[in-house]
Amino acid sequence: MERPAAARSDVLLDIPYRWILCWLLLPNLIVILMWPIVGVPMQAGIALSGALAFVVSQLPWRPVRALGVAAIIVMVSTLYVSHLFAIPPLNIELITQSVSDIRPLQSPEYAIAGALLLAIMGTAIHLAPRVRPFSGWMQPLYAALAVMLFINLDGALAFDGRQLHRSLPSAGTPIDSAVRHAQLSPAAKPRHNVLIIMVEALGMPSTPEERAIFASDWNRPEWSRRYDVRQGTTRYFGSTTNGELRELCDRWAHYSGFDFDHADCLPHRFQRAGYETTAMHSFGGQLFDRRNWYPKIGFENLAFSDELWREGAGRCPGVFPGACDADVPAIIGRKLAGARKPQFIYWLTLNTHVPVVEDDALGTNHCSVGPKEWRAEYPGLCRLFQLHHILADRISALAMSPELPPTDILIVGDHKPPLFDRASNGRFDPGHVPWVYLRARDITPSSTPPALAPPSR
Repeated sequence: MERPAAARSDVLLDIPYRWILCWLLLPNLIVILMWPIVGVPMQAGIALSGALAFVVSQLPWRPVRALGVAAIIVMVSTLYVSHLFAIPPLNIELITQSVSDIRPLQSPEYAIAGALLLAIMGTAIHLAPRVRPFSGWMQPLYAALAVMLFINLDGALAFDGRQLHRSLPSAGTPIDSAVRHAQLSPAAKPRHNVLIIMVEALGMPSTPEERAIFASDWNRPEWSRRYDVRQGTTRYFGSTTNGELRELCDRWAHYSGFDFDHADCLPHRFQRAGYETTAMHSFGGQLFDRRNWYPKIGFENLAFSDELWREGAGRCPGVFPGACDADVPAIIGRKLAGARKPQFIYWLTLNTHVPVVEDDALGTNHCSVGPKEWRAEYPGLCRLFQLHHILADRISALAMSPELPPTDILIVGDHKPPLFDRASNGRFDPGHVPWVYLRARDITPSSTPPALAPPSR
């Protein structure tokens, strides 16, 4: 039997359209707008924001409702960024350090996102407190159904991002690392110096244009004159710190929950074998607490941006400003050439942290790698590969320098570049990063004066 038109009309009138718009969709608008771009799954965040909106929207005080909707937007944005970069959302100290050390307005993408977030918050503060509380029992039911529908939509439309943003694998997943593949060990004979370079956002390309650029940078025929060269891929999960623990401590772990005091990591093993151990990073040492936990895993010497600047490295801009990666190989070369005992050096690069900005100091104003059509279609990718090319040139110059004593060099990516569009993201292997291992043959270094001063950019 067909339902009367008046009854159907009453049902439609019971739907809290304004509540759905102002308390559900508007506070989560950033999530919606990012669906076609990155697609970070946010079901838990949406459920939490919906539950808070249910409570706050029914309070009788308009100023409290205004503060409440603003707090919900801040919460959703924080959870989204934390999930995107695989960092703990409740680590207040880390968030404070990020605000003080990172320069998001250097990137047009982040600047636009910031302006959009402010506009969303202003609109929500203006509209949401004016929405009347629920009446009857049907309106909260419809609101709950809207929240559940939104959660399911997010699950469907953000599906592509699930594997990309997994911080850790499932329990029991065997560890995989470039260090394992290269069989790096202080017991190896003869006792060469060891240099591990973890390259920020060095992903494994999966399409022809990027594969050709990658091969020209990281598969150089001249290396075989001095090194036994091996290449491969290794699995990765999460962000850079996950990659560091993967390679240095042989663990799938997040630094915030890792037991550094009882770990037997690679730097400790080399230190016990008589090596001098050094960690270098072109950013500051406070972010992610590296200045504290690097010594706990066996690094005697630390060189972050301040120390590298004093050694002659230039200052490079960007969202993550710090020392110029292009200058660090020369600093490493001088340290290795003047060392009196075997060296174990670990260097984490910085400048290729995406998004890569256009800047003369970085060498990204005029991208020249890859085919012309590819450069026009993927300018962000081009800038990233340009910086990787510059970095590969400087690493190669160090590796082939006649003043360099026998040094085994392992180059490995931390994670694929977390690019802000799905088309570019799809051009990389979603679960593996590349590694290159240069195992030195024993060649006596030249007695000529070192030629390892930082080259001009």
